[in-house]
Amino acid sequence: MSDTRLPQHIKPTYYAISLDYFMREQYYTGTETVTILIEAPSKIFCMHSDSPLVITDIAIVYPMKSGLSYFPTNNDKMCIELPTEIEGEIKIKIDFEVKMDFVIKGSYVCSSTNRTLMATTHFEPIYARKAFPCFDEPIMKARFQLNVTADDDFFVISNMNYTEKNALGSKTAYKFEETPLMSCYLLHWTICKHNQISIVADCGVKISLYAENIDFSHDFLELAKSSLDFYNNYFGISYPLQKLDLISVFKLKYRAMENWGSITFADYCIERLPNEDLQLFPRNCRTLCHEISHMWFGNLVTMEWWTHLWLNEGFARFIEYKCLNSLKPKFKIWLKFLIDVWNIAMLKDVQKNTHSIEVECDDPNRIEEIFDAISYAKGASVLRMLEDFIGEEQFLNGIRKYLNVYKWKNTTTDMLWDVLAEFSFPELGEIMQCWTRQAGFPLITVKKIDDLEYKLTQYSSLAQNSPLLWHVPIKFITDDLSVHYVLFKDKSANIKLEKPSKWIKLNFKTMGFYRSIYSDEIFDEIIKSIKLLSAEDRYGLLSDCIQVYTSTKSRFACLADLIVSMIPEYEYIIIKYTSEVTKLLWENKYLKQISHKLSQFFTRIYRPFWDEYKLDRIEDYYDFGSARLICYTNLVEKCKDREVAWNLIEAKENGSLSAELEPCYFYSKLLCASNEELYNLSVENIIFACFIIENSEDSELIKDVLHFYRLFDTPEALIIKKIIYDSKESLNSTFLLSAMIKEIQIAQETIYINTLATLIEHFITNYWRFDGTFIKQELEDASDDLCETKPAISNFLCSMAESVEITEEFSPSPTYNEILLYFAN
Repeated sequence: MSDTRLPQHIKPTYYAISLDYFMREQYYTGTETVTILIEAPSKIFCMHSDSPLVITDIAIVYPMKSGLSYFPTNNDKMCIELPTEIEGEIKIKIDFEVKMDFVIKGSYVCSSTNRTLMATTHFEPIYARKAFPCFDEPIMKARFQLNVTADDDFFVISNMNYTEKNALGSKTAYKFEETPLMSCYLLHWTICKHNQISIVADCGVKISLYAENIDFSHDFLELAKSSLDFYNNYFGISYPLQKLDLISVFKLKYRAMENWGSITFADYCIERLPNEDLQLFPRNCRTLCHEISHMWFGNLVTMEWWTHLWLNEGFARFIEYKCLNSLKPKFKIWLKFLIDVWNIAMLKDVQKNTHSIEVECDDPNRIEEIFDAISYAKGASVLRMLEDFIGEEQFLNGIRKYLNVYKWKNTTTDMLWDVLAEFSFPELGEIMQCWTRQAGFPLITVKKIDDLEYKLTQYSSLAQNSPLLWHVPIKFITDDLSVHYVLFKDKSANIKLEKPSKWIKLNFKTMGFYRSIYSDEIFDEIIKSIKLLSAEDRYGLLSDCIQVYTSTKSRFACLADLIVSMIPEYEYIIIKYTSEVTKLLWENKYLKQISHKLSQFFTRIYRPFWDEYKLDRIEDYYDFGSARLICYTNLVEKCKDREVAWNLIEAKENGSLSAELEPCYFYSKLLCASNEELYNLSVENIIFACFIIENSEDSELIKDVLHFYRLFDTPEALIIKKIIYDSKESLNSTFLLSAMIKEIQIAQETIYINTLATLIEHFITNYWRFDGTFIKQELEDASDDLCETKPAISNFLCSMAESVEITEEFSPSPTYNEILLYFAN
């Protein structure tokens, strides 16, 4: 065992903690009596304690009363020396104090935009030690009894209900019930002035939501009730606490934290604001379902060490979709899984810095690095594949037994496989180890031998010559849409069919965590039947094809043929992913030379959606508005479809344009309005002014807008300057450069001139290779005036030939010499 871990023969069993908060001074004092079981004679043991926690006194109070010596050691630990060697139960009393700050670790303070102060805790993974002395490891489960005293105008929330509430002068003391057995990273308390709304679940548990403004939170309270009832039934184990609190936290950088019985959320996660982003509500619903699932998977049964973090997070990410699919079927949440989980995990798992799902993590300070797409998204994707492989009923029976066998305990990944194997295959552990202990995933090529036989070959996504192999549960369909299963565990193998098929399509409904690459012959046959395939299968084909295109820059014809074969396409996940292809192709500097052809191509994709749904169509499925926004944006922005643009402008002017299509209105005006109209709108509307600077291809118009806002020292002018800074990498940089050169000729303010000079230098060094002729022409047209009247620009031009920045970037290429020669002259 690593020396960063605490020894297993010394364990806490009970903490009695009393805290006295001084909110306005932002500190608290604490007294803690911790009961410890020593299973082998010991004189020295370690606990965790880390800044800003300061120990003021330690004493042994049982089995004798005596002072103790203690000293800090490495890995946030302090060593405590007992007066004599002791075995059995002891009780240690520790006094301490903590000065709080706004860093979201341990116990900290935060404030709202209205400057309302609150104090709360965030202990995962190793921050409990910053709030109170403890044994800060998941396996060190204990019971906690908390007392908190705070100013009268605040109230206190913790994991359990309070049993006593007593006035003490200008303060109030809260005594809370004893918690069940749990890891200390799940302990929680909040001191706040929030408002409260409550509801009672069918199982009798009171659910309360605490927020500064509860007007927009009722939907989430109702969802929490439904979720708790769903999990009670799904897991077959009743929620073990008497209450569940949902607490809004100001400016929380995490979305949420699953403290047992008192879940904290970033404030935006449990508010449904008017006109919010169309996809934010289902995303926040997922977060709520995710955190409530942790009350069982993570809190009741907890991973033994952070190596097995995915047991918490991968399972919760998977089960949140199952819960939400049951409660809100209109979300089509399993389709969203492919975009938001499966694809994200795929993209992460081909990167050089990927890691296996189970990852050894001996350094406590690096634990947070594994709270990533592999632990969450890949873990969830592998579990979904496993459930599909062994069957939903067998999977559920296994999960229920796992929770019953290990409730109140800690587990490892192998313990989960052992239980699930009882309901599926004896060799399940061997099958699953390659998915959790190997980084990357299999790429499976498919070649046709004849209509009855197909050859599969697997490679690692990280290295084609890698010896790694996976046991791949392959579910595939044939041309009659019949479903077949095979477990593929060798480097290559042949699939023999019982009846002829012109094609086979692997990864039925994209349930498996692998990519498929088909020979051209098979691919051509599949897309002939594309309309017969499910949205999940169409998405999987598109995702695999895009990945091959982006990684090899080949098979664009296959990608284009696939997209065309799906027209007309109305499913959100396909429309959304196709829009990613739109961006991909528009950003390709070689394809930009045939932009008119790309416009025609994308018009073919998106115009059918517009023809079918237009502006007056109302659809019942949740993603309709988002899909329509994608289509309209592409038609106006990329394809410059004037009919669609005028349609949007008319809707805006008669007041019928829906909120989600407002961004399209800007593009429509840019496409259809005169420069005078656009300028006047920019003067009236700072948002539109920013839009012009970022998107217009008219350098005169951009210059006029820059000039207008330069004349005023206003917050709007500062926004414009920030937009200029942030636009360094924008695609219309040459238009912005031209406008800046024109504007700098008439500018007088030194700061403004220096700002533009810095940006002009950036554009020259970064865009010369793409459009050096344009840059030279723009500079030559303005050079006399620039050099005569603007010393900052003159000095800049003279120093360009010796610029270290461009030396590092261009020295190996002819472009560098071209820039040197130009500026030397």
